[in-house]
Amino acid sequence: MSSKNEEKAAGDYFKHEMLRIMKDGNIYSTSKLEAELKKNLELTNYDKGKNEKRPNESRWRIRINNNLRPSEKSSLCGRGYVEKIDYDQYRITNKGLEYIEKINEEHEELKNDFQELGIHL
Repeated sequence: MSSKNEEKAAGDYFKHEMLRIMKDGNIYSTSKLEAELKKNLELTNYDKGKNEKRPNESRWRIRINNNLRPSEKSSLCGRGYVEKIDYDQYRITNKGLEYIEKINEEHEELKNDFQELGIHL
């Protein structure tokens, strides 16, 4: 994965998956989120690879950590979709629930549009 657009798309996909996991309202630690994401995602070799700036972490774990940073404006915490409850304890907010519901509705609409065209996903 070399382009910034591909990296952004992968990052958005991780954000959506994190919210889908957290929509049950439970409190999640980073390790619990990692375990759930590992079950739900098909991680590529690129995702599993090391980052040049942070060689001790894989790219997918960096994405998780970055999305839980309240100081990062584009993160799930920074946008108000997830709140930090305590050290390494996170929960989806009402704003996050509304956002993921909107994403799910848009996905269903697209899926229906494709089916009408004879394309089944």
